[in-house]
Amino acid sequence: MEGLVRGRRTTTTIRAKDKIRAKDLLTQNFVTHAPDKVWVTDFTNVPIWGGFVYVSFVIDLFSRRILSWVS
Repeated sequence: MEGLVRGRRTTTTIRAKDKIRAKDLLTQNFVTHAPDKVWVTDFTNVPIWGGFVYVSFVIDLFSRRILSWVS
């Protein structure tokens, strides 16, 4: 099943031709034993009527609280 999509599709990510990614500094270990030791971020886009907007979150891994966000 697939929903109806109107309008043109927007490309937001263009992959690098050399396919080199940033290093994984946490080695997929998302656990910490004290607050303010490890923060992670997430960038995402949200579709709106006139296109889309970017939203960014900064999250503390110990408390799982959103420390900051920008849209």
